Amino acid sequence: RLGKRSKPRASTAAVTVDADEVARVAYDLYQQRGCRVGCDLDDWLEAEAIVRRRCAEKLMASLNNGKSA
Repeated sequence: RLGKRSKPRASTAAVTVDADEVARVAYDLYQQRGCRVGCDLDDWLEAEAIVRRRCAEKLMASLNNGKSA
């Protein structure tokens, strides 16, 4: 039996992203598109890509900050 997780997560091959953050970004996209009905999957997939890219950028920045010059 699977236990409940406190935060839902959407998994990708390289990065695991917070589904709550994806939902917030997807809702922002929905609003930016004029609240058009029927584009929810497109908004969600675009939001996942945005959140994934942000996570990767943060990771790269933290790795670069850790390097000595």
